[in-house]
Amino acid sequence: MEGDSERTSPSMAGRTGDEGGGYHDGDNNEDGIIYIGSNPIDNYAMEAVQALSKKGNVTLRSKGRSIPTAVTVANIVTREVLKSRSRVRQILLDTDAAPGIGSMTSTIEIHIDRLQLN
Repeated sequence: MEGDSERTSPSMAGRTGDEGGGYHDGDNNEDGIIYIGSNPIDNYAMEAVQALSKKGNVTLRSKGRSIPTAVTVANIVTREVLKSRSRVRQILLDTDAAPGIGSMTSTIEIHIDRLQLN
C-alpha cells in the first residue's frame, strides 16, 4: 500500500519517548490513558485497576521496546486482577515514521473496559 510507511497514529502523534523504548515515565494523565515506559509492571497494573474503578475504561499506550510491558499489564489486569470483570475491547497497532531519516517505531494502544455485573 502506498504511503503506509509514513502513516502515524493520530492518537499517538506528537508524543515523545526514548528511541524505541516507550514513553517517559510520569506522562500519565487523568484522561484514562496510561503511557507505558520503564516503571515496574505492577505500578502500571495498579494504575490501570484504579482507572477502571473510577472511569470504567482505560487505555494503555506504548511504543518500541515497551510494547511487551503494555501487553503484560493488560494480561495482569484482565486475567489475574479483575478476571471476568474486565475485557480488552480493542487493540490498535501502528508505526510512527521519523521524518527524513526513515526511522520507524511500532506503537500499540490497548483499550480495556470494566464489565458491569448484574
